[in-house]
Amino acid sequence: MDRLESWYRRDSLRGMGRFVRRATRLALLAILLPLIGFPVYYVYQIYLTGSEADELAPEAQLVESFHRIVHTSDHGDPAFTFGAGKWRTPVRVFYHPSLPEWHANWSRHQFALLSRLTGLDFQATSGPENAHGLSVYYSPPGRTPQDMAKAFGLPDNRADMLRSATCFASYRDGPNGAIAFGYVVFTRPAEERRTLACIVEETTQVLGLQADRATYSPTVFTNDLARPVELTLNDKILIRALYDPAIVPGMTAEQTRALVPDIIHRLVTGVKARGATALYQR
Repeated sequence: MDRLESWYRRDSLRGMGRFVRRATRLALLAILLPLIGFPVYYVYQIYLTGSEADELAPEAQLVESFHRIVHTSDHGDPAFTFGAGKWRTPVRVFYHPSLPEWHANWSRHQFALLSRLTGLDFQATSGPENAHGLSVYYSPPGRTPQDMAKAFGLPDNRADMLRSATCFASYRDGPNGAIAFGYVVFTRPAEERRTLACIVEETTQVLGLQADRATYSPTVFTNDLARPVELTLNDKILIRALYDPAIVPGMTAEQTRALVPDIIHRLVTGVKARGATALYQR
């Protein structure tokens, strides 16, 4: 009897040991999977943003994306629309002394590309102009949202929005409906992929393409973590569509809906025939 009890005891201990080992393996797997899976997913998304950057989206998607990006806001009800915002040339740009050279150089590079797509003449100026022109700033990491809101003239209720922002942009319309004043703020350090993606995104959005609500992918108009570090072909089409002469600053969503399908069809036809150079303003 004692031998039988001893055998049962040893067998129970062996069973308990197997259970503990399996439970430990499962716990480690539960910990490691997110740690391994997220970087793999992120790298895969980066791959897609490059490999699919020149694939044309269906025209219907481009038309709907134009409406969402130009006429709605990230932080508002999609049913509430704004008039189309766009600059008139020339646009005077002030690069604030806080801006590191790396950020300034990439900003200039991006504005040069945007000039070819929009027809705008971006002219560097030595100082900010009161309620006029475009200013580009750098805010060091660690600066409080309240400090940033105060430094850049934002209302206090926007401070919470800045808490998680890696970069941001804003603009205001003038009396004639065109954009009169805007600013771009970068908070990420140099030489990072995420910083370059921010520069590309915000220098574009301050031109009137304000919402991260594109229906196609990849795109800079998105909240996805792995954003492109250059404008995709579809992004360029939307920028070019907004700055088509037929689109007048302040136009309502209903007014642009009557024009944009034909504009985008013409642009897509040109791209299919001549490539992305068909999008450049003469």
